[in-house]
Amino acid sequence: NVDGQAGDPTIALTLAPTVSSITKTGTNGAGDIGQTGNRFAVIYGTSTSARYADLAERYTADGEYDPGTVMVVSLSDHVDSTASFRVGQRVLGVVSTNPAHIMNDECDGPAIALRGRVPVKVVGPIHKGDALICNQDGKGIAGDTVNSFAIALETNLEAGVKLVECVIL
Repeated sequence: NVDGQAGDPTIALTLAPTVSSITKTGTNGAGDIGQTGNRFAVIYGTSTSARYADLAERYTADGEYDPGTVMVVSLSDHVDSTASFRVGQRVLGVVSTNPAHIMNDECDGPAIALRGRVPVKVVGPIHKGDALICNQDGKGIAGDTVNSFAIALETNLEAGVKLVECVIL
């Protein structure tokens, strides 16, 4: 209000402005297109790239889970997912650390990696190339069955629980 009058000025446009491109200025870093309350409907493009490596979707869960937790479909009618609780269950995915793409983003619940590269909570020794099946308490173990859900991308022979880089199948 440069002229000292109360209130906010209103500017009305009779034409919708058009732009030939959107350019981020400054140094390389984060920049947003749109806002959480003001999203674009459809974005057309030729290609995209991402710093992170998994495709995730949000599912309601029966609690808070750490990244790397192995998740299965919940038996509850009130939520979609829970940490694995039996050896060899069918796995929904793994709680993501940094998803490259999140589907169902407005849902309450963790982003669960469905495909791609993520750290997974593993118990027991694991070798690069081993298939993983789920164990109890949201962890994976080496095992090769029809219900394997990931392949280890590194070797870690420690007996305890640790995060192991894996690819979700």
